[in-house]
Parts: sequence; structure tokens; C-alpha cells
Amino acid sequence: MHDYVIVGAGSAGCVLAARLSEDPSVSVLLIEAGGSDRPNVKIPAAFAKQLKSKRDWDLATEPEPHCDGRSLYMPRGKGLGGSSSMNAMLYVRGHPLDYETWAAGGDQRSGRAGGRRRPDRGQAAAGRKRDGRQNRDCLDAWTSG
Repeated sequence: MHDYVIVGAGSAGCVLAARLSEDPSVSVLLIEAGGSDRPNVKIPAAFAKQLKSKRDWDLATEPEPHCDGRSLYMPRGKGLGGSSSMNAMLYVRGHPLDYETWAAGGDQRSGRAGGRRRPDRGQAAAGRKRDGRQNRDCLDAWTSG
């Protein structure tokens, strides 16, 4: 008998299971339909091999009236990490106009164009040389206006 049963080991399910299981008196069962990672999840160039495979629920939208009645393919991940595991390990920064519009509407977190106040942890890691020293050119490019 478990205290909690979580269905789906996507990003949210895994975090929820991890948080709940921090309490040693609680029993947590995490159920996932897709199993564990497969090699293609960890190889960015193999991203396309995940689509319409055993790692994908292979879903589509209803016919979309504004798309000439076409149904759109919606890749949704099956397996540890869920849809978050179906990516090409790309980082895409939002468009500066979006951030400026949100800031103009009162969102204090959006800040200056592109929200580029300082590099986040992922950007800072990308800005390190192999010996651990900072690659200032990379960091300066991220933080310059």
C-alpha cells in the first residue's frame, strides 16, 4: 500500500515524487508507461529518431479551422522525463519584444529587452573553459544589450 501514486514520470511527476519521498515515513509509487531512458534521448543529433517511435504518444490535434482543416502532429514524450526528454538539447531565448511588452504591462520580472540581466546557471556553465576559468567573450555576448 502506497501513500501516494503518481502516474507519469514527466518533469512534474518526477519532481513531485522526489519531493514527497523526502519524508521517510511516506511511500511513493511513480508509474511511467514508457520505461527508462533510451540512447536517443541523450544524443542531440538523434532527436528526430524519437518522433513517432515508442518514446512518443504520437498525438495530433483535432482538425484546425485556421490551418485549412489540417490536424497538427503533437509529439508528446513517453518515458522518464516525459515530453521534456523529447528535445534536441537546445536553448532558445525569448524575443526581446515579448519581454518588453510584459514589462510594460506591469510584469516586474521581465526587465530590459530579452530579460538579459545576467546569465542564468546554464549560460554561465556554457561560458566556462575546460579548465574552469570564465570565458568572458561568451558571457559578455549573453549580457550585452
